[in-house]
Amino acid sequence: MRINRKKFFDNYRTNYGKLTQPLVDSLNFLLSKLETGVFKLPSQMAYMLATVKHETADTFAPVVEGYWMKSNRVAKLYAYYKAHNRGAIATIFPNGVIDPTFEGRGYVQLTHNFNYDKFSLVDTPGKALEPETAFHIMEYGMANGLFTGKTLQRYVNETQSDFYSARKVINGLDRASLIAGYAKQLQKGIELVADDLAMSGFNQETYS
Repeated sequence: MRINRKKFFDNYRTNYGKLTQPLVDSLNFLLSKLETGVFKLPSQMAYMLATVKHETADTFAPVVEGYWMKSNRVAKLYAYYKAHNRGAIATIFPNGVIDPTFEGRGYVQLTHNFNYDKFSLVDTPGKALEPETAFHIMEYGMANGLFTGKTLQRYVNETQSDFYSARKVINGLDRASLIAGYAKQLQKGIELVADDLAMSGFNQETYS
C-alpha cells in the first residue's frame, strides 16, 4: 500500500498554503519512507510528519540547531547554553566550540553525545543531517523509546490517537497542542491505496 500523493498534497496545500518544489521533494522522500517503515497506521504516520513539521520549521528537511544564524553558529549556541543551561555543555560541547559537537540535528533534533552514541554517530555527528540517517533516527527512536523512554505506539495505536500526549516521546509536552493540531490535519490527507493508484493525478516533478 502507498500514500495517495494527490490527496496528501491537496490536503497540505488547503491547510498550509502554496507548495514549493523543495518542499514537495522533501515531503515525497518522507512519504516514501513512511510507506515502507515500521509504523503502519495513518495516525502514526501523521504524527511523525507533524513532529518533523515543527522540528524543522516547516521545511521537512533535516536541520541543525540554530541553522538560521548567519555566522559563528556554534560559538553563539555555546554562549547560549553557557548562560541558560550550563549543565548541558559537557554533553553537547565536550570540546568547547571545536568539533565534534552534539547540538540538535536531523528531523527530531538529536542532541547530546550520549544520544548520538545510541546511533553510533559520536565520531560522525554530521551524518544526522543526511535524510536517510535522520529518518532512521526518528523512526527507530520513536519506536523504541530512545529519546525519553516512551514510544509512539504507546499513545498512537489501533485504539487511540492521543496526539497531545505523544509529544512525550520527543520532548515532554513542549508545543504539544500545536503539534497535535498538525497531526490531526495531516492525517486527513493520508489515504493508503494500491501501489498503482498512489501517484494517480500527481506529477511529483512539477506539482506546486
